[in-house]
Amino acid sequence: MTCLLLAFLFGFQTGEQRAQSRAEQRQLGEQRQWQTRLAGLAQQQKWLQLQHDKQVQSLERNLEAYRQHVRQRIMLPAAWRLQHDAAARLSASAQPAAGAADRPLATDDFAALDTVSHNYARCQQWREALIGWQDWYALASHTGNVSGSQEPVSGSQEP
Repeated sequence: MTCLLLAFLFGFQTGEQRAQSRAEQRQLGEQRQWQTRLAGLAQQQKWLQLQHDKQVQSLERNLEAYRQHVRQRIMLPAAWRLQHDAAARLSASAQPAAGAADRPLATDDFAALDTVSHNYARCQQWREALIGWQDWYALASHTGNVSGSQEPVSGSQEP
């Protein structure tokens, strides 16, 4: 009887160990999948960052070509600059006051193009970063691992 009880306990303990081993193997498999997916996202973000950098360089070359080929300077009124600033902040409170267009706050076309171009480039970076976070969160939510144990990557993918 003692022998039968020992055999039962040994079998029970062995079954528990096997179940625990399977659970650990499953967890390791899920962790590897998670790491592979994150590595894929990171690689994608690196590629997108290189593409973004190339586009910014192209934009800067175009601005330089404009600078060299356009001889006549254009002065934009202060109201234009104030409207641009208001749009950048999405604020109606930055509307020009009466007579503001007459104040000496005008800007030339080079400065305006440079500012607008850099603003769009920055906006595109933020957009890409947001989409990258959304990709990471969707991946983390799908795998049930939003705990932050893995480093998220920023960037984007084109829609």
